[in-house]
Amino acid sequence: MEFIRERTADGVTERLFDLTVAGERVPAVIWAPEGARGPRPLVLMGHGGSQHKKIGSLATRARQYARRLGYATLAIDAPGHGDRISREEAMRLSKEVGDRIREHRGIPPDLARTMAERTAKAVPEWRAALDAAQSLDFVDISTVGYWGVSMGTSIGVPFVAAEPRIRAAVFGLAGLREGADGRRRKSPSRSSSSSSGTTRSPAAIAAWPSSTPSARRRRPCTSTPAATWESRPSRASPGSGSSSAIWVWPRRRRPPPRPPEARRERRRARS
Repeated sequence: MEFIRERTADGVTERLFDLTVAGERVPAVIWAPEGARGPRPLVLMGHGGSQHKKIGSLATRARQYARRLGYATLAIDAPGHGDRISREEAMRLSKEVGDRIREHRGIPPDLARTMAERTAKAVPEWRAALDAAQSLDFVDISTVGYWGVSMGTSIGVPFVAAEPRIRAAVFGLAGLREGADGRRRKSPSRSSSSSSGTTRSPAAIAAWPSSTPSARRRRPCTSTPAATWESRPSRASPGSGSSSAIWVWPRRRRPPPRPPEARRERRRARS
């Protein structure tokens, strides 16, 4: 491995290098404590969609790992991101992703295919990056973890599944979206349900034997004002028109404060 640039600041050394995978250039970066000698844990960090290997939040985390824990951190530009595209393409990609998130739009089939192809391409690139890191004397290849969110999770899950050298992983922000699996996904109901996941109506709940613990937990308390069974817009998919049925109890009104004379009288009685 040959580093194309090396810079040290605040006790952390940042090294840039390139990989060649399937005839394509893959830019990469690794952070480590200044003057690092001897093996240490390695964290692989996958950036999100429309971002790049040195995005601010990722680079800050990598520097903290180096300063506080003595770890090394490696990141690469995913296919179609970072130094693998032009600045104009990066700006257009960032705008497209931002607009889709703000407008709560689903992923069209052509984009879903592109994302699947990108993931399939990124997995061997990550494995090549790990192979390159294995040659560094300050990396302990037996202690490797992966961290990724959003697209970093979409790529990271198949990568970690295929790579036995990864000992731990952190994933997030990459759940299934409506239409992603080709079926209409309903918003999760907030109504009462049994352990098998079947939804119970108010009449069914009222008919449960009162001696069972589940009935005591789920039936409205008779000592409070009567509850009503209402349908409310789903919080999981705002603006989608879906709703959830839930028990609603009327709000209790706080009693009015006692006048000062009554408070003084109570204090005298206590003394």
